[in-house]
Amino acid sequence: MGIHNALHLAAVDMVSAGILGLAFILVVVFAVLAAKHWHWVNIVFLVLCFLTGTGAIWGMTEVYSKRSKAIKAAVDAEKKATKAIADADLAIKGEASSLTYDPGTLRAVSEELSREFAGRGRVWSHGQIEATGGLRKFTFEMPRVLEDEADSLKDVVLYAFLERQVSNQVYPSRYIGAVRVKEDTGDDVTLEGVAMADPDQFTQPTGTWSLFEKMPLDRSGLFRSAIVTIVNSNEQSSAEEKELAKQILDESTDVNITLLRQILMSDLFLPAATLGFDPQSKEYEELVDRYAFDGMSLGKIQNWIDQNTAGRKSTRFEPLPEEVFVQYRFNKKSSKSYQVDANGSVENDGLFTPLGQAVDPALHAGKEVEFAEGDTVLVDKKSVDGYQRGGVQIPPFKQGEDVTEIDQKYFRQVRDFPYEFADSRIQTQKLVSEIERITRANEIQQKSIDDANTQIDQRSQLTANLEADGENLEKDLSVISLLAQQRKSEIDAHRNKIADLEKRIQNTYAQLRNLAVTLSQRAFGRP
Repeated sequence: MGIHNALHLAAVDMVSAGILGLAFILVVVFAVLAAKHWHWVNIVFLVLCFLTGTGAIWGMTEVYSKRSKAIKAAVDAEKKATKAIADADLAIKGEASSLTYDPGTLRAVSEELSREFAGRGRVWSHGQIEATGGLRKFTFEMPRVLEDEADSLKDVVLYAFLERQVSNQVYPSRYIGAVRVKEDTGDDVTLEGVAMADPDQFTQPTGTWSLFEKMPLDRSGLFRSAIVTIVNSNEQSSAEEKELAKQILDESTDVNITLLRQILMSDLFLPAATLGFDPQSKEYEELVDRYAFDGMSLGKIQNWIDQNTAGRKSTRFEPLPEEVFVQYRFNKKSSKSYQVDANGSVENDGLFTPLGQAVDPALHAGKEVEFAEGDTVLVDKKSVDGYQRGGVQIPPFKQGEDVTEIDQKYFRQVRDFPYEFADSRIQTQKLVSEIERITRANEIQQKSIDDANTQIDQRSQLTANLEADGENLEKDLSVISLLAQQRKSEIDAHRNKIADLEKRIQNTYAQLRNLAVTLSQRAFGRP
């Protein structure tokens, strides 16, 4: 929109320049024709008009030139941005016609790195631990070469595990906590605790440590691949043991299930004593079943159980409904497209959500896909049976597609340890924040209580002072009343005296008057 507006303004500038030039010419012509007699005023007027018009036209030309250059630059920038977006989209998603991650795309590279670092990333084992104040120094078994800053582990968060010796080898056995690298010399790293799951082991280590670049993941088939790795890495393992370890990955024979269970029940993986189980209990048997049967066909599991009932406590293996997946083969092309990308966690949603979208990144194709005749899919039990969603009945998967059931498989629900530890840290932070909030609220409440007590004390003191003032006022009132009575008595006495004096004065006045009359009579001879 900005470029279109600029083009419109440029056109307006061109029209304005044309109108201004035409007006300039008309003014000059009019001035020449209107002047019958040339005067210096006419000449000055024409010169000023010429200068003004020339300047205006030149200014409009400059504006048009600059705006044209700006528009051209904007158009070029828009083309480059569009191409960059298309290149980025191609780098991330690959060709639009491809259902897989094209080699070299960001998704392909990310997926490859994810597989390479799946579970643990880099691991540094058999490190000697030395306490240096509140920090710990981890000395590598083999010194590392730090060629540049990128090789340094400084400020990187690692996951520390306490090692334990099993037979002739040492393996990580207990999670200590997350640690941050403060210093890295290549020979050793200095660690500080970030989130401790076992503070005692961090404070007083009782053995060597392993440092993991990524928190180990609980994956389907984890123990099978771990057994093969351990047996092959052990120098004392015979060729026969290595061959048997490889056969564990092949679930076609019953003997491999027996061998797998024996290895799982050893001290290396699921020792009953360490886990607090009775080796002969049904609960321990169920725990081993969950790991030994992971990823296997329910039919093969039951066949093995039927052939080994003598040594078992249970004659059936009953996985959770969300751990059962039905394998179907399409008899013809699918009736609709399926969106296989989904946001979620394997722990909460399984390999697929209730909508049939894949949660496992390894199953993402980046777009909606259609299944061809002969394709096989694994469908979760919920979608197989049908379910209610938002008041709408979702029909069983088989009702909407022409498919044939091939098998049913058991996939153990895995645990997302990094998520659990991260969630624990978040909950801890929330708890600390809540404690701080409650503490602040208690401090405010306590301050309010202290202020209220202070006010109560002040009011009590004021009440006591008022009561004392009241007593003093009562005493003053008694004194004043007594004085008032005395003054009243004195006033009454004075009033009586005054009344008596007034009577005397009246009597004396009467006497004087009578005397005056008498004297007058005598003086004038009147009777």
